[in-house]
Amino acid sequence: MKEIERIAEDEVKKDVEKIVYKLQNEYKTGVAGLYRYVVNQHPKFWEKNKQKWDEIFSKADIKYEVDLRIVDFGSKGGIK
Repeated sequence: MKEIERIAEDEVKKDVEKIVYKLQNEYKTGVAGLYRYVVNQHPKFWEKNKQKWDEIFSKADIKYEVDLRIVDFGSKGGIK
């Protein structure tokens, strides 16, 4: 089970990297709602910089952590 979780975590990490790269480099916009973190955690910074958020987001160093746990394979009842 742990090996499956590790493999799944690696796949999720790859997907997140691709998504963040596209948002920052192709779309150059923070459409993922990450601005809410800035609004809540750094309100003064947000007020000062909200008009240029897309520019700031496209240059930001985004750090994330994936901690995936499998609690059920969904195989209850079997396939008929």
